[in-house]
Amino acid sequence: MESADKYNLWIFNKFAKYIKGKVLEIGCGIGTITQFYADRFDITASDISQGYREIVGRRFSGCQNFHTAIIDIESKINASHEHNYDTIISSNVLEHIENDNAALLNMYNILKEDGTLVLLVPACHVLFSSLDKNVGHYRRYSKAELRKKLEAAGFSVQEQFHVNIFGAIGWFFSGRILKKRTLNSGSLSVFNVLVPLFIFIENTIKIPFGLSIINICKKTK
Repeated sequence: MESADKYNLWIFNKFAKYIKGKVLEIGCGIGTITQFYADRFDITASDISQGYREIVGRRFSGCQNFHTAIIDIESKINASHEHNYDTIISSNVLEHIENDNAALLNMYNILKEDGTLVLLVPACHVLFSSLDKNVGHYRRYSKAELRKKLEAAGFSVQEQFHVNIFGAIGWFFSGRILKKRTLNSGSLSVFNVLVPLFIFIENTIKIPFGLSIINICKKTK
């Protein structure tokens, strides 16, 4: 997905306006999304993997106010992180965590009062397939299910919206019909080229479903 630059920028632009203040990214990986805001905020890019931490540390070493950390969001969080961030960004991470309820509670505790959680997760149970299993997904989500989990953790859900309806159709065909375990690089390249068209369509009509759900949540008392 690192090579799908148009797609990655599209996803970032869908939630960029909600990012402010001191930022923590949960599950930064190699910096696929991090690259779009690494030099714009006081940001800590975290991951459970020391290898990924070292990669993003080198990749964005020239950015001011850029930090890295090891955080296992499913486990007990170091007290230094609690109530310490204005914004948390988590993009395609929660579905990899077995105890997602514990992870959401930890995210709540990490945020300052009135802080914002920007959460992107895979959508639509019907899309769950060999593709999901092969990349370590425990689940996909519906809006209602995820809202319930977020509210149980203490969040107030401000906005929820689907994104990438054409990606959902392609995922269903590849995973449920063809039973593929990986995405073809050629197909990803074609998809990436077509992203401007997809943006135009999704800016024109309200889509009923999508590959992902973006959730904008506030920490409430």
